[in-house]
Amino acid sequence: MIDVTILTATYNRAHTLERLARSIAGQAAGLAIEWLVIDDGSVDETEQLIARLATELPIKIRYHRKENGGKHTAFNKGVALAEGQFILTVDSDDQLHPEGLRNAMAAWKSIPAEEQPKFMGVVGLCLDQSGRVIGDKFPADVLDSTPAETTFRYGVTGDKSGMHRTDVFRQFPFPEHRGMKFIPEGRVWMELSDHYKTRNVNSPFVVVNLDAGGNLSVLAREQRLLGDWEYHRYMLGHQTRWACYAPFQFLKSALIYNHARHLLRNRGGDIGGTKMSNPIGRSLILATWPLSLLLRSASARRLIGF
Repeated sequence: MIDVTILTATYNRAHTLERLARSIAGQAAGLAIEWLVIDDGSVDETEQLIARLATELPIKIRYHRKENGGKHTAFNKGVALAEGQFILTVDSDDQLHPEGLRNAMAAWKSIPAEEQPKFMGVVGLCLDQSGRVIGDKFPADVLDSTPAETTFRYGVTGDKSGMHRTDVFRQFPFPEHRGMKFIPEGRVWMELSDHYKTRNVNSPFVVVNLDAGGNLSVLAREQRLLGDWEYHRYMLGHQTRWACYAPFQFLKSALIYNHARHLLRNRGGDIGGTKMSNPIGRSLILATWPLSLLLRSASARRLIGF
């Protein structure tokens, strides 16, 4: 039985994957792990590299190639194929911290067995190449909360890394709409917040390489419209109970939703039913509609980071 699947979605990253592979192999002792690589249509030497690494490294390596569809579709495929009890995702240009797997497993084992069904997994810190914490630490060394509560009530920002139960991920896949090549990862974390907690710890899991350049998630803003619309539609429809803790974030969400919906409709995009049943979300959309007109100006979009 596999304990942990290290899941990596990749696109044209043959030049960074070996570093990641060796960081995984260095932690194989004492755990049954696999490295599952989902290739989202690369046109470089990724397949040949993975074949070579599978013969050189003392870990189970599996490779699956799919048609290019965006990181969220690669993630869904990986979850479907994973053999591990847990999934720890590591981007193709990053690497495991030398104590990453041990830290993650120790955090999970610290949850009493009778409480574990309430948790979807554990979340730890990301460090940069110099060993500095990216973003905020958690307000306590052990914080049990939902992803939404961590984000909005406690205001924790910056990259984090998680090891989550595979069975939970399979219940909540990323939406896959025709023509959508990107969706913010928070879309699934916010939905999971309605069902499970995470144990958050101030221990490092992953080292992030900030100078790696483009990746699966980096697309022109215009290419992200459908994913942005889906994410902010969900936030305004299901998560507005957190608006009192983070009013600016929800106002910004309504602005981006209005802008994305306007552009998608103008381009004949298929966004299905758009009626907002949540009264708070509907009020935010209506209140920000006049301001959303400003988003048609490039300078105004830069001002709010859109």
